[in-house]
Amino acid sequence: MQIVWVLLIWLWVLSGQAEANDRRHGQPEAINQLPLIPGLMMFRDASAELRLEDVLAPERLSQWERMDEIPNLGLTTDHVWLAFGLEWSAGVAVRRWILQIQAPLLDRIDVYRIHEPAELGASRASPSVIDSARGRGGPERQVDVILAEAPNTATSFAFSNIETEPPPQLRWNLSQVSALLEQAETLQLRHYTVGASLPFDLRLIRDNNFSFLLLPDEGATDWVIMRVQSRQSMRVPMRLTSENLYVADVASTNLIQGSFFGLMAIMILTSIAVFVAIKDRAYIYYSIFVLSTVMFIFISKGYAYQFLWPDSADWNQRAFVLDLILGAGISVMFTRAFLRLPEHLPRFDVVLRILAWLWVLLGIYCLFGDYSTALLLTSIILPPGGTLLFIAGLIQVRKGYFEAMFYVAGWSALISGAVVFMLLEMGLIPANAMTLHAFQVGIAFEALILSIALAFRLQMQWQRRAAAEREALARLNQSQLQTIEAQKQTRVELELHVRERTQALEQTMAELADANRELKLLSTTDELTGLSNRRSINATLQREWSRGERQGTALSVLLLDLDHFKAVNDEYGHPFGDQALREVAKLLTSVVQRPSDLVGRWGGEEFMILLADATGPAAVTIAERIRQLIARTVVRHEAITINISVSIGVAATIPGNTGTGYSTPDLLVDAADRALYRAKLNGRNRVELMDEHGIAPISTDQARSQD
Repeated sequence: MQIVWVLLIWLWVLSGQAEANDRRHGQPEAINQLPLIPGLMMFRDASAELRLEDVLAPERLSQWERMDEIPNLGLTTDHVWLAFGLEWSAGVAVRRWILQIQAPLLDRIDVYRIHEPAELGASRASPSVIDSARGRGGPERQVDVILAEAPNTATSFAFSNIETEPPPQLRWNLSQVSALLEQAETLQLRHYTVGASLPFDLRLIRDNNFSFLLLPDEGATDWVIMRVQSRQSMRVPMRLTSENLYVADVASTNLIQGSFFGLMAIMILTSIAVFVAIKDRAYIYYSIFVLSTVMFIFISKGYAYQFLWPDSADWNQRAFVLDLILGAGISVMFTRAFLRLPEHLPRFDVVLRILAWLWVLLGIYCLFGDYSTALLLTSIILPPGGTLLFIAGLIQVRKGYFEAMFYVAGWSALISGAVVFMLLEMGLIPANAMTLHAFQVGIAFEALILSIALAFRLQMQWQRRAAAEREALARLNQSQLQTIEAQKQTRVELELHVRERTQALEQTMAELADANRELKLLSTTDELTGLSNRRSINATLQREWSRGERQGTALSVLLLDLDHFKAVNDEYGHPFGDQALREVAKLLTSVVQRPSDLVGRWGGEEFMILLADATGPAAVTIAERIRQLIARTVVRHEAITINISVSIGVAATIPGNTGTGYSTPDLLVDAADRALYRAKLNGRNRVELMDEHGIAPISTDQARSQD
């Protein structure tokens, strides 16, 4: 219950902050904040192709409109241009102002800051002559645009203690900017590009929102023009504050949000602990649901992109929608478990199971498809889906299920916040401090009410368990005499049952052992030839290598490859090729019969033989015997009869001997493979031995001379 009281205090503080923010927007302090609403200029580019000079062209100035509320256009693909001007008053030379756009999920924001020095502002023609100036017969003046890209380093702030400076004055006449572009010889223009679809390091100020530093120039005018793009909701709340107010607001916001995340984490961990103790699935579903809602806030506020995945812009956008889908899906599972729908409303439960699978499919689509389409589908499915869950709670309340009352109350808070959020995302209601925080407040209230419900549920379970224990103890006392009499009979039956179970267990264990042996054989045997497969060869090679290192004994590897096997397969078909591989396997096992040796199929038409305690010359002798035997072999399959041959590469070493070129089993196998390759190059149907230093292969005749 202490967590509940702390959460209530947090909600009170959050509502106080929202009220304070609204108060600031309505009555700004003279030196700390300037209201951009009402009066912000907006231009919608449906073509999404216009540039700065296009939207400021005189013929388009009439299409700009003044905004009386925060721009909130819902889901749109239009590019939205926003503009305002700042005329810096005298005495503000050292003040630092922050333009903050409080919409962390906007895809891209291009900010153009056009600086009009005081001397240029005093000398330029008035805006009223711009149209006539365009009509004059003289040549157009060339405008030199200086682009200064934003650095990738964050700007740090220090508190300034100036409290008497006059604020800048806002200007809204965009024809003055058009006049600048037409008449100025040189124009200073700074261009900054940030956004949720761009790397986080592009931001000048490391903030979860988009913040820009404005340094005033006494008597000058700065025009700030922004192009905003977003595949999600086009909502652009912004503030222009002094540095002092910005730092104070960021600190208080981070404190409040950090408290919220901390409280939610405590509630999640507590619920997980209860689930571990009593194994009630409602608690783990509740934990996942609260986690998904907390992550939704963490992502939508921009903290996830700042702290978790600053280099994954696409995932940041996709995770927002995916987490919303996860929360919706897990809420269905929590509802089924908490209200015990499979037991009390089985038909209704079938509908909710279908809804859960629908969320799963939508989540998969969001993960691999277009997340903006997934967001649109989520906006369509979420209202009726939430309504179904609410109806399930009402039905259980009507049936007298006491815990359902808590569920309905909590779900009402969440639905209220979610409805406000969806209307806000679709641009159907204005964006203000209350609507922007409504969903988070709804989440907090639902988590609070459901935590109370789960605590009550746990208490009821403990009470039922205690009552059941008392009843069981009473029954035990009453039946104690009967139990003593029945013990003898029970013991006899139990012994008989144990004997039967023991026999069944022994039989099962024997069958399991046989199955394990068969499984082990299948996992280490090549299905076609019956020889050891590559996995078994590698294990044996490693084991023999270790033994050679301990005992100082030699180890040889023979790598065999059927000559022209592909041509045989292509001409006579795979059944004949399989028959040839089986014939070769039989011949190899007939030659290599020592228990310490191993014959296996290395892959395709390649075979490998491991010879323990065998030097290179001895291995060559065996290889030559195999080669000759195979060369004399005739393979028959149905009406087809052909002779086959093999090429053999041999490599030998003493494991652990640093004087050789083979320090690992893989290098020994590689040497045999290179010897096999040389045998192929030298005409096939021959044996080649690799020098023990791995330098060059030795022919069969050379190996015999060394023997």
